[in-house]
Amino acid sequence: MIDYLHEFVKTRVADTRNACDFVQTTGERNWDPKRDMYWKLSGNKRTEVWDFLFQPGPPGPTNLEYIRRRNLVFGVLNGYDNAPRESVSHFLRRLEHIYFTLAEPLTLENYKSQFDEEDPFDAEDMEELSDSETFDFQSMPLPRVVGQVGDEEEGGHRRYSTSPAGLKRVFRGEPMDDQSSDDREEERDYDHEPCDRFPKDHDTWQNDRLYFFGKHHRFTSEDVWGHNVVWHPRIFQPAVKNGMWVMAMKEADGKWSGLKRLGAGAFKRTARHALVEHLSLMNPERNDLDVTAYAEQKLNELYANNMLEFRAPFYTPETAPSCGIDWRMPQPPSGG
Repeated sequence: MIDYLHEFVKTRVADTRNACDFVQTTGERNWDPKRDMYWKLSGNKRTEVWDFLFQPGPPGPTNLEYIRRRNLVFGVLNGYDNAPRESVSHFLRRLEHIYFTLAEPLTLENYKSQFDEEDPFDAEDMEELSDSETFDFQSMPLPRVVGQVGDEEEGGHRRYSTSPAGLKRVFRGEPMDDQSSDDREEERDYDHEPCDRFPKDHDTWQNDRLYFFGKHHRFTSEDVWGHNVVWHPRIFQPAVKNGMWVMAMKEADGKWSGLKRLGAGAFKRTARHALVEHLSLMNPERNDLDVTAYAEQKLNELYANNMLEFRAPFYTPETAPSCGIDWRMPQPPSGG
């Protein structure tokens, strides 16, 4: 009888004279915040998340393009069916483990293999039923990383944005007249190294222009500069203005601007702000207090290993000495 009724309904629906169609209703959504994110998503939504994050084939979890995609997904999933930030973070980390560590596809077996008796996974739960709804990530603009860092010594803010096309610097500093990009200069030996003294009759004393003695410096130690400083060729370099060594930054328009040289304390304060900003970008699910505390733990380690950057965007280029570091913060204890 049931089979007959089924065939009868199919015939009626197939008849174009009848304005009707089959629909699949969505099962009652489970709003329990403790429910694993795997089951809060329907199969097609899980696949959509997986494909959006990993179909481009990111080389690693610190890849800038991947970070931007991950941040978008995190923002969409945060609060989905009352999912807390921690649940979304755990879900994304498990997906990353499957892709980057196991190099396997997303399956229930691969996902639940990351749980144990102390952290059980309910493999008998049921997913949300929905064959039509999607997140449509592709239609959403990827977040651009924007931040501001106060600089007590300069009395202003520095502003930056990043994109897959490269690092754009929009620093509000002291513009140097007619100093457009002169990166075409040939490499050669120079008469002076950072912190050398200049005689009073040297050209650097005669005007406000910046003088470079090479634009390929990568590091100067604290016994020379007063504190360890990581340089970036053709972007952030030591220079001389009015006979004094300064920090020179290349702006988005190709011109260079000079920043007053900082003492060790002021430099570390600025670098601490930059590190907090970078860690906040890499760990959007963590609160400000956790990020600041973790930055304090990492600050001296990075400084001692010549990896502490003056500005947050300087952590992102592949040429940065810290390239390859996993910036994701360890998860707090489950009971705390």
